[in-house]
This record gives sequence, C-alpha cells and structure tokens, in this order.
Amino acid sequence: MLYLFQSNRLETLLEQLAAEVARPQRKPLASETIIVQSKGMGRWISMGLAAKQSICANVRFPLPASALWELLRGVFGELPVRSAFSPEAMTFRLMDWLSKPQNLKHTPILANYLRGGDDLNAVKFSRHSGMDCRNPDCRDATNPCHPWSLGSGDPCRNDEGILNSTVLGDDLRRFELAKRIADLFDQYLIYRPDWMAAWERGETLGLGTDEEWQALLWRELVATVKEPHYGHLVDRLLHMIESGEGKIRLPERLMLFGISSLPPMFL
Repeated sequence: MLYLFQSNRLETLLEQLAAEVARPQRKPLASETIIVQSKGMGRWISMGLAAKQSICANVRFPLPASALWELLRGVFGELPVRSAFSPEAMTFRLMDWLSKPQNLKHTPILANYLRGGDDLNAVKFSRHSGMDCRNPDCRDATNPCHPWSLGSGDPCRNDEGILNSTVLGDDLRRFELAKRIADLFDQYLIYRPDWMAAWERGETLGLGTDEEWQALLWRELVATVKEPHYGHLVDRLLHMIESGEGKIRLPERLMLFGISSLPPMFL
C-alpha cells in the first residue's frame, strides 16, 4: 500500500513521520528504512525523532541509489555490497585506462589535456542531470547546456565542474580527469541508460563529436568488469515483475522523506 503525505513544511512532515515510526512492525527487531536525498537530511530527521520520542535507534537513512542497490542485491543475491560501477570504483579503472599511451591514441582530446595542453574547452564537464534545460530532446550537440558537452560550458548552471589545467603532476591530472568522467558516466547510468545500452552494442546516436570517445571509453570500462551495472539489473528486475517470476523481498515498511523528484530508473 502506498501512502503519500504532502506539505510545504518539513516540520509537518516530520510529525507525520514520527507517528508512522511509532507504529510497531511485526518483527520487533526490524530496522526502519527512511530514504532521504542527503546525509544532512538523515541527521536532521534522526535529531527530530529523538526530540519527539526521546530516542532514535535502529533507523537507517540510505540515499536513493544505495536503497536501489540494496533492493537489487536482495533480489539477485550474487551482487557485492558496493557496485563496481560506483563513481569511486570507475574512477580508478578509468585512471588505469588513461595511464596507457596506446589507449590515448584513440582519444586525442584527453591525450592533449594529459600532456599539459591548455585547451580548457577539452576539460570542462557539465554536471547536468541528463536533460537539456532548453532542449527536452537533449540531442543538440552544439548546445552548451548539453549534459555531455565538452564545449564552452553550461551557462544554465553554476556548479559546472572545471578541471584545473594548472595542476602539477600527471597522476593528479589523470585522477581528476578520471573522476570527472566517472561522475558523468554515473549520471548517464541513472538518467540515460538507453545511451549506455546503445554504446555497449557498438551503436552511436548522433550526439556529436564527443560521443565517439565516450562510447569507446564506456565499452572499454564495461569489458573490464564482469558484474552487471544498474541498467542491466533494473531491466532484469522489471522483466521479473512483469512476468511474475521470482520473489522480490521488500522491508515491511519503506519510507521516503523530503524527496521532491527522482530519476525514472528509481521509480
């Protein structure tokens, strides 16, 4: 059963949450799971519940991605505690790939930066969620607000990530570049899994000149990891739900607090 409580005041929502948490579950030692948008929100809720109930214990506050991964692990079982396609794990795999000169022959724009090139356009990434704020189809490769553009930046956002071309030391420069690409791929997996699936099949979608090296890099990354990523697992999960195969175990009570929007994959 799904219950939706709405309010423009977090304090009002906290009152309702406290009332829900006060109702005992069938298993007395079962933990409460409250999915939140940030760790800070989790701390605020825990302090609020403690103030209202004198204690806040055995309550978990996972982020949406962590909660989804736990669900997938509960269904498929063989998955590790942490995904091999987490941004942290991808960062070091990408760093290793970028350290090999034979690989960089296929990605001159990255090779130029790693050689100490001063082309800042080649190292500017947008932390866009995957939908162009002016172009809903999100396929205009010349649009500077495009999520994967390496062009002149994203004038629609203030939190664009720019790699510092003055960083000294090849390893640090390579690490920063790998981290930016890993963050970008993480966003693609969540907001544009269809792009990743097409790239894995060796297809391109006409997304611009930068698509070629990103598709190549993604295929190389997937080839080094035997573990399936979010896109594969969610497809399998949806097939199981539609076909009625298998058994999906959920907590007796699962709550989301203060989350105004979620990417389609998490829904």
